[in-house]
Formats: sequence, C-alpha cells, structure tokens
Amino acid sequence: MRNPDARRAAVPHPAAESSSPPASPQAEPDRGDSAPHNAENSVGRRPGEMSPADEAAAKERAKKVGPALEKLRRQGRISPKDVQPVLLSLGFRATDMRVQDPWSKWNVDHAEKVPGTAYGIWVGKTACISGTVRADRVWTEVTGPYPETACIAPPVAH
Repeated sequence: MRNPDARRAAVPHPAAESSSPPASPQAEPDRGDSAPHNAENSVGRRPGEMSPADEAAAKERAKKVGPALEKLRRQGRISPKDVQPVLLSLGFRATDMRVQDPWSKWNVDHAEKVPGTAYGIWVGKTACISGTVRADRVWTEVTGPYPETACIAPPVAH
C-alpha cells in the first residue's frame, strides 16, 4: 500500500518557494552581463581538442609561419594570392590549407571586403595553425579545429 504522506512531503510548502519561476532544463547558468544563450550561440567559435602530439607539431611548425608572413606584410603583400605561395614554400600541402579573404567582423552577409588574408592549416588530425595577415599585423595561433569552419576561426555569431 502507498504511503499517502509521501506525496505530500514531496510538494514544497508555498512559503518555501521563491518568487522566481523555475529554471528551464535548457537554461544556461547566469553568466553576469552576457546575453542569454551566449554560450550556446558561440559554441561554433570554440576550437576542438588537440592531441598532444599534433599540438606539439603545430607549435613547432607555427614558429616559421609568423615570421614568414610578417616579412610579407612589411612588403605590403597581404592578399590570399600572396600568402598561399609563402605557406606552400614552408612545406604545407595545398590540400591541408585554406587561404581566403578575412571575414567581415560586423557585416552579417560578409559581402564587405576586408583587406588581408585569413588562413588555416591542418597539422596532423587534430591541430591547426590559423590566423590573419592584415596591413597592421600578422596573427598566428595553434588551436584545435572549429566545428563548422575547420582551421579558420569562424566569424562572429549573432
């Protein structure tokens, strides 16, 4: 026989309830001043994990990328057609890289042309060397791949 008091004990007393509605099972924890669902919306901007061997190999190879691209930048040669041959000359295979115009930061349809180059290079199966070449600087980093854009950092979401 069921205990009739067991059900009553499971229901909280009205005085014990807070004035705020219960959280949705999909709700994210409060993150201060960030927008609701910010973490969910920016999941595509988080790189994947790298194996230790691939990470070490990518860091070693990246040591040559930054200086080579900086030399190119100082010459004023920052377009994808200038950058790709330099990366190929460093021993990267064309099939392992993507070289393109950079994403427009705020133009949602990315129709706005941004001077420079964005690049991403696979190293092993889990690591990437990626970055940009712009008139004012060269940026190079080692990360895991991004879910939707592989080795090129994705554009800003929402």
